[in-house]
Amino acid sequence: MIRRIFALAMGLVALTIFAACGTPPSPPPPTYPAIKVYVQNFSSIALLPVRIAQDLGFYQSQHVTVQWVSSPSSASLWVEGPGLHYPIDGWVTQQPDAILLAPRPDPHFRLRSLAHLPIIYCRGLDTTLPIVSAVLRAHHAIPSSLEPMSESKISSLWADHQLPWAIVSLRMWRKLTREVPSTSVLAWFGASTGAIPVNVISGNSQETLAFMSAVNLGLWYLNTTPAAQIANLLKTSQKNPGLAPPVIKMAQKHNLWPLTVVLPQSAYQRAVLLTVPSALWPSYKTSVNTKIAEEALTRLPN
Repeated sequence: MIRRIFALAMGLVALTIFAACGTPPSPPPPTYPAIKVYVQNFSSIALLPVRIAQDLGFYQSQHVTVQWVSSPSSASLWVEGPGLHYPIDGWVTQQPDAILLAPRPDPHFRLRSLAHLPIIYCRGLDTTLPIVSAVLRAHHAIPSSLEPMSESKISSLWADHQLPWAIVSLRMWRKLTREVPSTSVLAWFGASTGAIPVNVISGNSQETLAFMSAVNLGLWYLNTTPAAQIANLLKTSQKNPGLAPPVIKMAQKHNLWPLTVVLPQSAYQRAVLLTVPSALWPSYKTSVNTKIAEEALTRLPN
């Protein structure tokens, strides 16, 4: 009897201690290796795959974390224009975020009409300017000059119809269309020539496979998800109202992003042919390593 009372008392003591302490603390979240990544491009929509991968936890699902650094010298992976670091492991963007606008529609417009005429472009498009120039050359539309101008200045002149045309980003297109509803797209640079490697992935990190697998998931999400749903995610996670559904929808329509990170030879060769002097570009076999990108495909959902 005494033993039963003692056991019951000990049980009550244990329950009292458990109630006082509460539920046991949950284990700390796992720590994953970190990659330092340098991004060279002002365009938030062109580089959306690498950002959306973070918002949706794709890096974490691949057991890696990303530290965005502001200097290329402190990075182990680079997302930038092709030809800066070799070998190229994959690509993120296949059309430049640069479109030619006019304040009113012109159904008879052709790019060659711009030959020997000045063209204003929005300050900030400098990283994609070589591709823009290459596309103009391919259409025999070499302008007399390419002159940068601030967004505010373009917006002011646009409202008064004092600019016949201008090269701007998708985000700026959305802004000008709201201000001047008759604004018309004359040309999307790259859409007429086919896919061109605009932003590529290169580097020597041990975690490159994990990073590229996460970017693959970001590309898959952007290419299969309605624009309104993507914009809603960005609004809550990045506080980025500039990427409204019409901007994302237009990017999807014109295939701004590739389907996977694997950079095909045809796209690389197209960039070589468009770029002058092309002799500065090494051959595809020398400069592009598809091994990691192809392995990353095995981690995509079925």
